[in-house]
Amino acid sequence: MPIPAPRPSARQSVIADTTVALGALVPLALLQNMDVVIVGWLGSSGVGGYAAISTACKVPVFIGLAVANFLLPEAARRRKEGRPAGGTLAIALAFVVTPGLVLAAIGLVGAKWLLGLVFGPHLTGAAPALWVLALSMTLLAVTLMFTTYLLGAGVRRVVGVLAVATVATAGALVSAGGGAMATAVAALAAESVTALAVGLLVVQLHHADRRAAGPAPDAVEPRGPAAVGDPQPEGGFPAPV
Repeated sequence: MPIPAPRPSARQSVIADTTVALGALVPLALLQNMDVVIVGWLGSSGVGGYAAISTACKVPVFIGLAVANFLLPEAARRRKEGRPAGGTLAIALAFVVTPGLVLAAIGLVGAKWLLGLVFGPHLTGAAPALWVLALSMTLLAVTLMFTTYLLGAGVRRVVGVLAVATVATAGALVSAGGGAMATAVAALAAESVTALAVGLLVVQLHHADRRAAGPAPDAVEPRGPAAVGDPQPEGGFPAPV
């Protein structure tokens, strides 16, 4: 028996969802990698050292993000069922943030040692900027996690936010001039604003859910046995049928 062709409405829905997903993934891919491209495009002699810290910053953060992605479906399921999803989302956020903060702490005290151990002593020139870029990549991972959650909830406005953020981030990175520390600081500032904007969309989503749920109906207290002082019908108790 031949399989019936999908209805046009279903096909259009799939195309629309795919377009939205691509519209979000392309800016996220640019936000992850264009700092290295811009530093190289500006002709900085320290592009190799900057590429080393960029690679080092992405590894632990996205390990945490991979773990957090196991919790995102649970948060989405709880929200769909009308139950609070903030706690599950907060746990996922902790998994994302913790590895990046650990790397930033290591970068403050032993960045040159770490880069020399992993990439060799010839790629330690950008070591002082490691902790700054680690914080930037942590915020980018938060943005990616929030974006995944919002797309699952059908919030398509996040695509426009990411598009604007990508253009603004590119401008900030170019204005940094190609220096490792200046580029890392510009990336941190841009990613902070982006994560804040996407996080506000999550807050608005949960606020809208609470408003849609409405106030909880007042519980009706069951009446117990009639008290002695309660008025009784004529003819004694119980009332005649």
